[in-house]
Amino acid sequence: MKYSVDVYARAFFEATRSSSAADHGKLVKRFIKVITKNGDASRLPFVFREIQKRFIRATGGSMIDIALARPVNHEVTDGMLKQFSKKDFVRFSIDPALVAGARVTINGEREYDNSFANRLKKIFKS
Repeated sequence: MKYSVDVYARAFFEATRSSSAADHGKLVKRFIKVITKNGDASRLPFVFREIQKRFIRATGGSMIDIALARPVNHEVTDGMLKQFSKKDFVRFSIDPALVAGARVTINGEREYDNSFANRLKKIFKS
């Protein structure tokens, strides 16, 4: 990798802030060409995720990842979404390893683990 994910994301974020909205399409195409030319095309998903984080944080939002043990109905997910701001980006995923319950991660830093697997781990740890 020629440059880190963070360097690419910071460069793109700053470039879009200093350009007009009409130029953003051209900017994205050039950005992808540069990353590909540098041999970092396989890192594009990680770069885009970091760019997304930067834009959400710039608007005052947070990246919320909610891992559920099994699929739930829309009423449950809608209830969870109401707990967060409209500025937040909430992503749901299924993780059967949780057994039951959920794990919520905010900005990749804070984690609230209310899963059965975590409870079992705490019981057998002591």
